[in-house]
Amino acid sequence: MPYHEPKAGAISILLEIRDKSIRFMHEMRNAETGEIAAICEFTGVHLDRQARKSVPFADSIRRTAAKRLALPEPTGGEIPAPGRAAG
Repeated sequence: MPYHEPKAGAISILLEIRDKSIRFMHEMRNAETGEIAAICEFTGVHLDRQARKSVPFADSIRRTAAKRLALPEPTGGEIPAPGRAAG
C-alpha cells in the first residue's frame, strides 16, 4: 500500500501573558480526519539582549496579547478542533 501524506491543519493558541513571559501552544491536526498529530507548548521570555536579563513587555503589547488569549479550557480539559464545539 503506498504511503499517503495526510493534509495538515495547524492552529496556534495564546494561553497566557505575564509581565515578562508569554505561553502559547501549537496544535497540528490531520485536516481530513481532525485527529491530533502533534501538540507543542512554548514559554517565551522577553529579554533585553544588551542587559542580558528579562524585562517587562510594553503595556501596548500586553494589552494586544490579552485580547487574543484563549478561552478557558472546556470541561474535561480537551481543546476542541477548529470549527467544532467541545463535547
